[in-house]
Parts: sequence; C-alpha cells; structure tokens
Amino acid sequence: MNRFPFVQFEYTHSLGPPAGRYIVHPEEEEPESSGVLDELDQAFDEMSAAGAPAGGATVAQAAAPPAAPATDFDDDYLLGSADVLVIRVVGAPPPKGGRFGRGGAPEVADGEKPRETSLTIATIVFGTRLLPDDKIARRFFESVQTKADERDQWSRAALETLNRAVVAYRACSADPYVADVSPLDARATRIGYGIAELVSAGKWEKAIAVPPPPTVRLSRDQKLMPTQAMGMVLTGNGRVLESEELVLRAVLDLEQHRPRAAASGLHAGFELLLGEFGGQVMAGALQSQFERLVEQRGEIKELAATSRRGSLSSREIERLADLAEATGALIDRWRYEALGFA
Repeated sequence: MNRFPFVQFEYTHSLGPPAGRYIVHPEEEEPESSGVLDELDQAFDEMSAAGAPAGGATVAQAAAPPAAPATDFDDDYLLGSADVLVIRVVGAPPPKGGRFGRGGAPEVADGEKPRETSLTIATIVFGTRLLPDDKIARRFFESVQTKADERDQWSRAALETLNRAVVAYRACSADPYVADVSPLDARATRIGYGIAELVSAGKWEKAIAVPPPPTVRLSRDQKLMPTQAMGMVLTGNGRVLESEELVLRAVLDLEQHRPRAAASGLHAGFELLLGEFGGQVMAGALQSQFERLVEQRGEIKELAATSRRGSLSSREIERLADLAEATGALIDRWRYEALGFA
C-alpha cells in the first residue's frame, strides 16, 4: 500500500487561504537560488536503514484508521504527479457578525476572559515522493527522526509549498495584509507518513514532533536594542524610515526566492533612503559607511535593470544579498548609534 510523507504546521493565526485541499504541481521553472528540493531529493535517495532511532524527536503514534474512512480524497492525485496542501481550522468558532441592535455595541464586563482561539493546521503531503513499501517508509521515518539536517530539509520544502499558496492567495485576493509564513511562526511542526486517507484528514501512521529551531544567543544589550528603539519612536524621539520597509521587503523576497522582485525593491528602497538621508549630518564612522554604500549605487541600479530583462544568475543573486545586507547594516548603525549602542 502506498504511503506518503508529510509535514504538518500548526498556527494560531489565519494563513489567508481558506480551509480546503489544494493540488500543488511542481513549478515549471525552479529559481536558481532554491536548492531545497534538490537537497530533499538527494536525502530521499540516500536514506539508510542503518541504526535504530535514537533521540532527537518524540514519536507520535496516531490512532488506528477507521475501517472505511469517510473522505473524497483520491489516492490517484498523489501518485507521483503532484503534492497536496490540506488546510483545516479547528477549535473556537469565528466571532459572530451582523449589526448591533438599537443599544449599539454590547458592554463587556470587567475581567471578561479573552475568546478561545482557533488553530489553523496546514499539512503538506508529498505525493511526488511516495513511499512504496514498509521498508522505505521505515527508512524515511528513521532518517527524519535521527538527522536534524533532513528534518530541516523537509520542513523548508514544506514551508516553500505553503508560502506558494500564501503568495498566490495574497495576489488573487488583492490583500496586502496576507503575510508570508516564517520558520518561527508555527506553534508545532510534525513530520511523518501515512496512507492517503489518513494524511488528508490530518492524521498519520507514524510521525515525529520536530524540536523548535535553535535561537540565536544574544547579549542583554542586543535583546534590548529593538525595544528601546521602538520606545524612542513611540515617544517621538526617533523615527522609522519609509525606505526601511522596502529594504526589509527585498530581504524577504530573497529568502522566498523572488530575486527579481528583490532587485527592484532594493533599488527603490536605496533611492528613497538617499532622499531621506539627504542633508543629514552624520558622525564620522556612519558617514564613511554611507559613502561606501553610495559608491555601489550604480551596481544596485544595474541589478534592478537586469532583473527587469530576465532572471538573475546565482552570482548576481549573491551580490544582491550582500548589498541588501549592507543597506540594512547602514540603517541599523544610523538608528542604534544615536541610542548609544556602538
């Protein structure tokens, strides 16, 4: 019996796309900067049966499947040609809509408890990587249970698929507030396998609970910097540059393998940054850093022009990432030197 690997994410917020099952065909042209699926294919081919599971994740056994599952999920959808995204919403019902009565908005008692929240569960079923027999299924499970790098590859590949849906929904609904999902957003992540009827219902035969990604160790000052800067902005003693949003968006576009958008966005953000910095008196180190970056203005413009003509090469994407990082570093220095952080 065919089994299918899956990755499941659990969120406490809406993702944008409504609950349902979505067939996801491979993209016709993979971005040059995206090597996740290639890494995943290599790991899938190299799965070894050597060694028993030893730590690193918690095994989660699902209840036995019912004798005749009530589902319209067609196993043929999954046989090698496409993956499937299943989105479910469980828990609290949405708030009631409708107009208020003559009395207007209802009064809320002091100390009233917050509403129970619902959970959005997104399951990415890898139909293009089916597990044809028990032996292969066991190899897959032991591999993801014991090897952190393979768990990371499966999670990243699933997140790319989920963000494809988020991006498509954001564009098709013309809703700019639908946000991409980051690796840190999920309340829980599971990797496992099961037959089609199980995984389509959010269940499984065997799965692991993936440990949360490691956090970067920061000093006390580094932890306080964003909070102190935010406080300065809110009290009117600091400001947020409009160009910062464009630069941050360029960084996100690079991470989500949209280098052409990143190149145009960074160019727009950099030009706006020059205008916002215009006439500002800067300290020596900040002024020197600013002047060095201004020397790269032509290169940023050329990368944007190249992106409008077609795809960027791997080398151009790497250079674009360096320039985006340098622009962000300049903004950070401008902000945090004023707060006394060197």
